[in-house]
Amino acid sequence: MPPSQKGWLTTLRAIKGVWDYLYANGFASLRTRALNQDPLENFFGAIRSGCGGADNPTIVQFVGSMKTQIINGLSTNKLGGNCEEDESSLLTNLQAFLNEGAHNVTNCDNVNNSTMATKVLISAAEAIATDVTNGNRNILSVAYVGGFIMKHLLSAIQNCNDCKQIICGNEEDPHNLFISFKEFSTATSHLNYPSGLLVTAVGIGVTLIENFLNEASCYKKIAQIFKLKKN
Repeated sequence: MPPSQKGWLTTLRAIKGVWDYLYANGFASLRTRALNQDPLENFFGAIRSGCGGADNPTIVQFVGSMKTQIINGLSTNKLGGNCEEDESSLLTNLQAFLNEGAHNVTNCDNVNNSTMATKVLISAAEAIATDVTNGNRNILSVAYVGGFIMKHLLSAIQNCNDCKQIICGNEEDPHNLFISFKEFSTATSHLNYPSGLLVTAVGIGVTLIENFLNEASCYKKIAQIFKLKKN
């Protein structure tokens, strides 16, 4: 028996089960036309689309995409596919929930600059500086990014030797080990080796951004807010 027929028989058995339950509870009739599986099919199709077209999403991906589709569906109420218009109404009104999110969005004018945990950042800065000095492997990727930043800084401070001393490091520095491995020749250095100070600054910047996004990722004008908090 082909899968389509098996599915059809399963559907009929399910309808019979629904009717048995309704009849036992005093219902006189069942409008089978109301039993439409198109919304379910479209819903799972939307979940699959939200997971990047994955045929077998993980539980986390499925739940996250499902939440997104529920909210988007409730707020936009778009019709699609070959579904007939659903004239049903929600059992509960989520309009207050949707409006509350808009009211709670913080703009650039009323951000409290004191929300940054200064003591935590100072502690993180000290830990980063220690990692840089010891050449901790967790800092190697930060140093690589620092080398990229250093390249752009050098083009802007060509005539400032003091600036170069601050941002330029040596190939032998422990935190520059990964960069030295990226050299295609041991005879000549072609890559940029940032100083410990620059790598520490980049690491602190990464920490600031991570902390900021944890508390303010849903804000409007997020770049302006970050600049304000950073200053």
